Amino acid sequence: MTSHLTCKSVQPELLEVNRAPTFSGLWPLRQVLEYTTIGRSQWLIGVKQGIYPSPVRLSKRRIAWKAAEVRAFVEGLS
Repeated sequence: MTSHLTCKSVQPELLEVNRAPTFSGLWPLRQVLEYTTIGRSQWLIGVKQGIYPSPVRLSKRRIAWKAAEVRAFVEGLS
């Protein structure tokens, strides 16, 4: 028995992955990295060294960054 996979046509706008982060509140690491265009490991090393803004602990296993602090940091680089 042979199975055939069919590919449905998908509209290009539905495939868009990189969405601009919201400009309020707290950002998870994914949004911080999208906004700063810094790699994950490089960002986390910079946070440990005190180069980048520190996160806020939301729960035992979850952290986020203040959006205002991340924006101010990026604007300070220009």
